[in-house]
Amino acid sequence: MFNVKTQIVVPLVLFALFFSGCIFSDEHKKDMKTDKSERIEKRSNYFSSWDKNSDGNLDNSEFLGMIRSQQGTPPWERNPDWTPESQLESRMKSRDLNGDGLLSKEEFMKPAKWGKKK
Repeated sequence: MFNVKTQIVVPLVLFALFFSGCIFSDEHKKDMKTDKSERIEKRSNYFSSWDKNSDGNLDNSEFLGMIRSQQGTPPWERNPDWTPESQLESRMKSRDLNGDGLLSKEEFMKPAKWGKKK
């Protein structure tokens, strides 16, 4: 359908446009950073709203409340073995990096590494 020249030239032009900044302008890059900073701020505020005693950590009861409040169909309705309590255990294991049984704001803000064992 396409000749060989087209198959070679089109990717090269796209590559050149991308790395010259023509595809992603500085304004677009700024918007992408703003979106990230907004997500970080929103996540920080979410943590603070669940830190009921304002100690800078989520204990098991605070973290369990957060899990239970998350939107959508609760997975335990589809799979009775996957309860909020079992989610609490697995999420705490994956996120509590220092093993103190509390989830600090710093630990909460780091991306989760699901499926990896310590």
